[in-house]
Amino acid sequence: MGKEEDRYRLALRVIGFMNTTFVVFIYGDRYFFDSQAGYAWSPHHYDEHGNVTLEFEWMIIATYFMLGLTLMKASVDTNLDRAKYLVDFCIYGAFGAHGVAMLFEALNDYEREWGHLMPWGDVPLLFTLSAAMYYLKTKYEATLKV
Repeated sequence: MGKEEDRYRLALRVIGFMNTTFVVFIYGDRYFFDSQAGYAWSPHHYDEHGNVTLEFEWMIIATYFMLGLTLMKASVDTNLDRAKYLVDFCIYGAFGAHGVAMLFEALNDYEREWGHLMPWGDVPLLFTLSAAMYYLKTKYEATLKV
């Protein structure tokens, strides 16, 4: 294994682990930071007692949790080429397209959703993860062509 492959595998593990722990950020943001930390969206709905609910977030939590497990599993595969489409999905879909959609939604409702755009929010985080995976994947693939 080369240096670039090691970095690529480490990134898959770290980013995968981050995805599996996303529930901590959303839950913590919703219940401890009143959705101001930039990970839980301000809901337009409340339960019958006026409390904020984690209704749609469980879909996101479950999806990213499974994506994280899959990335970690891919990082230990002897043939990283088999993970190419999974990593492309993460770069362009799960992190890239999702980040763009969240960017527009946060700008559209800036007064309530400004935390998502701050340096600690989830929009810059998704773009950073996408860029890091793209960079490391590109560097790794360049070593294969030599």
